[in-house]
Amino acid sequence: MTKYLWLLFFLFSSTFTIASDFLPDSNYKLLVATNVCKNIARSIGSYKEVPAIKMISKTATFKVIARLKLSSRPTIYIDEDVYDLSVKLGSDSLNALSCILGHEMAHYYEDHSWLNSFADLLVTDSSILANQISLSKKIELEAKADYFGLFYGFLAGYETYKVFPKILTSIYEAYHLSDKLLGYPNKQSRIKIAQEKIDELSKLIHAFEVGRFLYLNQHFEEAFECYKFIIGKFPSKEIYNNLGVIRLNQISSLIGTDKMYFMYPFEFDGKARLLDIHGLSRGDHYDENKEIIKKHLEESKVYFQKAIALDPCYSTAYINLSCTYALLENYEMSIGIINELEKTLLRTGSKFPGNAHLVRGIAFFKNKQMKKAHQDFIDARKKDAYMVDYNYALFKKFNNSWIDFLSDWVRNWPRVESWIDSYLTIHGENTDKFFGLEKKIGQYTTAELKKLDLEKKIIINDSNLPLIIYSFENTDLHVYQIELNDKSFYTISTKRGFSGKSTAGLSVGSSTNFLIEKYGAPNKILTGSKNELYYFYKKSRIIFEVDEDAVISWTTYETDY
Repeated sequence: MTKYLWLLFFLFSSTFTIASDFLPDSNYKLLVATNVCKNIARSIGSYKEVPAIKMISKTATFKVIARLKLSSRPTIYIDEDVYDLSVKLGSDSLNALSCILGHEMAHYYEDHSWLNSFADLLVTDSSILANQISLSKKIELEAKADYFGLFYGFLAGYETYKVFPKILTSIYEAYHLSDKLLGYPNKQSRIKIAQEKIDELSKLIHAFEVGRFLYLNQHFEEAFECYKFIIGKFPSKEIYNNLGVIRLNQISSLIGTDKMYFMYPFEFDGKARLLDIHGLSRGDHYDENKEIIKKHLEESKVYFQKAIALDPCYSTAYINLSCTYALLENYEMSIGIINELEKTLLRTGSKFPGNAHLVRGIAFFKNKQMKKAHQDFIDARKKDAYMVDYNYALFKKFNNSWIDFLSDWVRNWPRVESWIDSYLTIHGENTDKFFGLEKKIGQYTTAELKKLDLEKKIIINDSNLPLIIYSFENTDLHVYQIELNDKSFYTISTKRGFSGKSTAGLSVGSSTNFLIEKYGAPNKILTGSKNELYYFYKKSRIIFEVDEDAVISWTTYETDY
């Protein structure tokens, strides 16, 4: 171990390394680890550079287990031995690997002042640790790295919370580490700390998944409470963004189509709102709801600003913040937010989203800057922005025929209203092919869920809004019973490695084209906070999650009133 120690610190204090100590860039093990790292970084979504991965060969003269080194390019060094230990866990191999990489990435992305790492387990000389942070501080940072690393891994699709104690124990045994290590929590304390975080984390995971399901089913207030439950323990940009989007959706139907005649990219169902011509089309209740509308808009603004503070390149939050300012009728600020995003993305070499063009185009139009609005609408069409055909058609109608309408809106609104009704009726809501309800996912039907003794219970009871979550999972499925004040949902969701098929023959990895061929066009397509898509089929009561043009999971559900 003394040899390992000397070479470990030599590696990180000099530029001298031997090429044969590292696996070549084309090695499949390194490629797998790099892909896991990229997936976790994508779930974090930070503006920071994604760390490179270097894998230390079994034949190298030193070991590090895993360690982050900050240099011109942040790099995570990981032993090939650790990769092989992960493989021994079979179907959990990627989950185990993501635990180790996620831990090192958490130290990096959370800006921990002292770079603790698994490599510290190899230190046996007290003089080397003399100037390091205290044991209590180290325990605190290690616990945070476990917590954030495991949750980021979960958001990336890995079941980190299931396997972390196993891979940690495997590392201790394979590296012949003492249960009590200098300047480091002992093995049992380390596992206990990790398990406490896993127990806490599992509740957040359940709240996150249930909140997403409730949002997709338009139970906005209950979804909001789920995300509030999470934000106090895990303040992430994605959760802040979700809270803001829920508030925007809650007030959109109260504003009225005579004030909100374009469709905005945050909307859950812009078509349904606009087709409610005989309901709130004139904003009949706008005055009586004015205070709550303003309150929710101001609240949304704060949530999006907090998301941007966590990641200055988070396009989704910029776009939603711009929508918020537009609804507050501060069009200059709405335009300015998108201009700021454009400059930021230009500096980082990132793509400028179509929805950013769309929102800025609407704000330019409202601000009577027609030439600039027209260019943004053109660019939004090229990038296939949200409901861009409708939005562009409406803009053209104003720009070509109705420009004078804006000066006498009350008298001319009925003609605009009639055009909206006609356009959306002709381009009506998609109807999904009905295959009947999903008969079974894996070994269960939704009807059989009512007979299961579900294992875990989380009570979210904020603002006098009862919400109780029961859950059960196995290697393929996650099952929830969600008790609301007036109804219950029973849901079955596939995990990403699910090998079965849906009623219509879809499997994980099926293309979007195959999905539409089998199920038809969805009633709705919703964009998630990481730009994943949700294809919603109302009749079949099934929701497909799609990423990079492939199905990655689906959920079916049943409701009891």
